[in-house]
Amino acid sequence: PNKAVEDSLLKLFNEKLGVCVAEKDISIAHRLKKANASTRPPTTIVKFTNRKVREAVYVARRNLKPSPGADPALYPRIFINEDLSKSTAAIYQSARQAVKAKQIHRTWTSSCAVFVKVTSDPNCRPRKITTINDLQELLRTNQTDFCQTADCPLSV
Repeated sequence: PNKAVEDSLLKLFNEKLGVCVAEKDISIAHRLKKANASTRPPTTIVKFTNRKVREAVYVARRNLKPSPGADPALYPRIFINEDLSKSTAAIYQSARQAVKAKQIHRTWTSSCAVFVKVTSDPNCRPRKITTINDLQELLRTNQTDFCQTADCPLSV
């Protein structure tokens, strides 16, 4: 069964994402047991042997989202997420809640680190958040006024 899982992942990576992934780039791939009897397939876990290939897949995962105005029915609901530690996952969850509350503009993970962008201003660079206290301090102090200049204090 793992061969079938690997084959379906290789098809996804190579055809849908446009990332050249070979069998040798995957150490192991397997499905988790279904937690409930939903109609969606179970979660698939992939361990890559090549860090550069893994990063290329993470970058290309944006291609799975439909473009504005496109028919969402043509795009399957496929999500590619990093396996975050509990502490990093907690920071990321808090940052996502801050985005929903419109306290910050955007958040994402890259290489198992959390990044936030305070405003949509192109002069304001992303900030790497390493602790929950960093995020709380950022939310507590309204630093969006500083992002109007090229030397934004929130840069990485």
